[in-house]
Amino acid sequence: MTLEKTELSRARALKRSYRDLINRGGSGLIFVFLAGSKETIAARLAAHHGHFMRSSMLDSQFADLEEPAADEPAIRVDIGLPAAEIAEQVIEDLGLAGRA
Repeated sequence: MTLEKTELSRARALKRSYRDLINRGGSGLIFVFLAGSKETIAARLAAHHGHFMRSSMLDSQFADLEEPAADEPAIRVDIGLPAAEIAEQVIEDLGLAGRA
């Protein structure tokens, strides 16, 4: 019997060099890139009170962002979708649908 283990972690790996370090040795990790416009993210930050990320930091975060390249283990998900649809897309894209 083969057991498969799925783990979830989160990281703000804005640069490829960070993602390469996290995934050193090709550990089988897959990044989920939550893609959205600066305007969409700014609106969400404004509505999310008590979060450590200040909206004034958004410009620098976008300036540092290097979207995952085609040769990186990543899937891209549009955050303009409702949260339930985002979750469904991630589960489907990772091949986790139907697993309990």
